Amino acid sequence: MKSLLISILLTITISLNAQNELNCLSSGCHDSYMKAENIHLAIEDGCDSCHDQNFENHPKRVGNEFELTSDLNTLCFDCHDEPDEKLMQHEAFAGGDCVTCHSPHSSDNISLLKSEDVGELCADCHDIDNEENMIKHGPVVAGQCNACHEPHQSAFANLLKEESPQLCFNCHTDNKKMLNLPTVHAAYEGSCLDCHAPHNSKYKFLVKDEIPNLCYDCHDDMGSEIDTAMVVHKIINQDKSCISCHLPHASETSTLLVKEGKELCFTCHNKEYKSEDRTLKNIYKIVTKSKVQHEAVESGECIDCHFSHASNNYYLLNAKFPFGSYSGGADPDNFSLCFECHDSDALRLEKTTTATNFRDGDENLHYLHISKNKGRNCTLCHSVHGSNQPHIIAKTVPFGKWQMPLKYKEIENGGSCAPGCHALYKYDREKDN
Repeated sequence: MKSLLISILLTITISLNAQNELNCLSSGCHDSYMKAENIHLAIEDGCDSCHDQNFENHPKRVGNEFELTSDLNTLCFDCHDEPDEKLMQHEAFAGGDCVTCHSPHSSDNISLLKSEDVGELCADCHDIDNEENMIKHGPVVAGQCNACHEPHQSAFANLLKEESPQLCFNCHTDNKKMLNLPTVHAAYEGSCLDCHAPHNSKYKFLVKDEIPNLCYDCHDDMGSEIDTAMVVHKIINQDKSCISCHLPHASETSTLLVKEGKELCFTCHNKEYKSEDRTLKNIYKIVTKSKVQHEAVESGECIDCHFSHASNNYYLLNAKFPFGSYSGGADPDNFSLCFECHDSDALRLEKTTTATNFRDGDENLHYLHISKNKGRNCTLCHSVHGSNQPHIIAKTVPFGKWQMPLKYKEIENGGSCAPGCHALYKYDREKDN
């Protein structure tokens, strides 16, 4: 008898549920829920899974005839997993405000979302757009915040799916390979977000600030040096700035250079540059076309004589060297750059038979040219990078706007020249004084 009674009650309950569902979804009132592409599975269990009827004769009665079976902030967790207190939680999810993002009955969008564009849905609460920031991350443009963020809860800050840089490598797969290069930028071993904005930026590559200011955030010593230097390498304040020479992530070279040594410098210094006050020659052409190269250029690197970023000396030189046609006297300190390789006696001694080959007998002709108040600079005779003449003597040298010919000829034990500044003179090292 008891079993029969339970069976009868169960049959009545199923019948009532079926009738209830039939009435709700087929009466012309709520049938639109079934027309959506995605339908909440709870509907299959009957509307009374979430709703309780308060009054009879629905829908004739006016007013709220149904109430939820639980408080809204806990109702969804009757079926779905509750927030994990150990994880970072989306505020709406933690508060049970599921209907902020999801339609409770049905939707044409995946996961019953209220909008097909996830970005628009997120933007209802999260303001990440900035009209001034014209560069936008691809997932932001596509409105796919969930490419990087978990919608409900995460073990990582900001509901990220993984920590950076691994999160970024999920899309930027080639960048991960850079970690295997010999030199990896310290910032790159950390988080990509140290340098890049995740959503949008004013600057190319989504960097947080324009370069070189971005680089100075870490390399503040370099920023101070450049701010106070007399001469700054022009590329630093032009075009791509630091990344013209340095790779931002990783490199085969020890200082993240794009290329090694002279090859890097020649990527820019392979043409002539003119400004109002001077002309910078095509150094690559001079070096590669010269029969005689300055030994510092032939066997060394540009940084043996030049600083790469900034200097308190002309031409970005590592040490003092006169600017212009005149030297200001035979003080070796004026030519300290040259004497990192050359013997200062070649300039300091009036008489010598060993310090220089540019002598007439024992008369030091370097000293003669430089010792007076209007002493000549090395560049009035020598092409400092290379020349087709012996001893890297130039064929012509600039004197103001005039290209002054030197007419140098090498002879046994000496030479001769007949430049625009004096008549023909000869010198002989074997001469008896």
